[in-house]
Amino acid sequence: IDNSLFFDSDGTPYIFWVKWDRQYGNEIWSAKLEDDLMHIVPGTECLCLRKSQEWENRKLDVNEGPFVMKHRDTYYLTYSANCYSSQDYGVGYAVSKSIDGPWEKYGGNPILRSPGDLRGTGHHAFFKDAEGNLKIVFHSHFSKEQVIPRITHITDAGFVANRSGGADILNISEQTVMMTLSPEQPLLHVTSN
Repeated sequence: IDNSLFFDSDGTPYIFWVKWDRQYGNEIWSAKLEDDLMHIVPGTECLCLRKSQEWENRKLDVNEGPFVMKHRDTYYLTYSANCYSSQDYGVGYAVSKSIDGPWEKYGGNPILRSPGDLRGTGHHAFFKDAEGNLKIVFHSHFSKEQVIPRITHITDAGFVANRSGGADILNISEQTVMMTLSPEQPLLHVTSN
């Protein structure tokens, strides 16, 4: 599930996805793709991440929702942990100097979990807006008491220098723009938290 396509700097395509393991739960895997983007290059499948940090132990064995981007010479693999129905569903990341890993999880994870009154903030993607600013889109639970219908949010993201050396740190702003669209609220509402 949760497949995500990534093109490396040289144009090589990769797919990241989640598969379930009887012992470890949901794990994130990757593989190089053929030029047709339909077939995995045999022998390139690689385990990237599985649950391993304290904050990921709230509900079920889950690392899912992979998204990969490259910043300078470092690959960032962002992911969600805990079950989507958990109020502790959140976003963390791991870094690598190679698209094939090994991946090292950031010690400050999660970088997004329950900002303000939001709960269940997880599965996400990054994009650049028309001005070239990095943004993240993610969903949250409808409320503290109700998971669905989930609400989509967009906020700023960016990188800051790591004072102790190493890869730049990925940050997510807690100032969100909330966009809701549901049967109960048929119009699009834009507000700031």
